[in-house]
Amino acid sequence: MSDPLAFARDAASLSGEFGSAELPRLAASSLELGAVRWHVSGLRLEDGRAALEVSAQGVAVLRCERCLEPMDWVFAVARRLSLYRADELIPDEELEDESCDAIHFAGTIDVASLVEDEILLELPVFARHEVCEPPGPWEAGEKPSPFAVLAQLKRS
Repeated sequence: MSDPLAFARDAASLSGEFGSAELPRLAASSLELGAVRWHVSGLRLEDGRAALEVSAQGVAVLRCERCLEPMDWVFAVARRLSLYRADELIPDEELEDESCDAIHFAGTIDVASLVEDEILLELPVFARHEVCEPPGPWEAGEKPSPFAVLAQLKRS
């Protein structure tokens, strides 16, 4: 997006699909990344400030932290971002506003990076299945204590 302020002023919009090649940080954070559908539209907020509405949907395969098996993470991201030039100060009340996030930009905005940033912010800290069992000692790569094995042999 070459001029984000003009894009917002004109209420322009862009949409499409990205794959793992366009979203390398997200691809590196997942085992597999399907196509990501995205949409970005420009608008003016009530106070006249330029803003972008960013949405993205897709599926990434993550590793469950509990059972270590792959799991599908279905995401749907929707954010409103108010635009501030790199030399502008973002007011404190803007930083506290839950309905709209403020971002700085310098010149152009790379749409793929913008979409990727918003998805990465939604990435779970600990990916877990709703229901699963942790791996047993052998599955986790742990070896039983030789003393435990000797104790079992002694009991036999």
